[in-house]
Amino acid sequence: MNLSDKVLMELIKKKISETESIFLPNFYMHYNATGTKWEADLFQLTKNDFTIEYEVKVYRSDLKKDFLKTWWSYDKSTPKKHDCILNGMRSNRFYFVIPGEFTEDKKIMEIIPDKYGIITYELDRSGKYEMFKYYRKAKLLHKNKTKYREFVIKTLISKYNYLYIKYIKSQQKIIDMINRGAS
Repeated sequence: MNLSDKVLMELIKKKISETESIFLPNFYMHYNATGTKWEADLFQLTKNDFTIEYEVKVYRSDLKKDFLKTWWSYDKSTPKKHDCILNGMRSNRFYFVIPGEFTEDKKIMEIIPDKYGIITYELDRSGKYEMFKYYRKAKLLHKNKTKYREFVIKTLISKYNYLYIKYIKSQQKIIDMINRGAS
């Protein structure tokens, strides 16, 4: 498991305990009728059908590179990801989840738009990211509620079913190994 996944896992644990929202990690959401999709490290659907996107960054270079992304990776002929976010074409709120030390770097803080929220994290001695703090709350980017509640719920169920099947198969492998060793 890479560092970004570890941070994401700890963030999900924390956020789930705070709210009644639906959370989906590494979620691909439909953007419009043309079928354009975008990915969120963590996507939150609130009970009021507002959406919040969390983008986890571990390295400064990755954060800077995020501002070069367009709808289709780095294709310069399509709109930039953050222009679309700031113009209300994606989630209602947007957060960067970054190491606390990034907030001391003026150049990094200057590239993060004022409308975006910032959640910082610190590594504790056991290697877990348990210390999440709101450095800055995200501002509302637009008031439109999502039209994709049903899609989000179906995706959540699908991901759960996939993980459950994967778990059952892993348990069966263990049982098979034990049975082979016992005979």
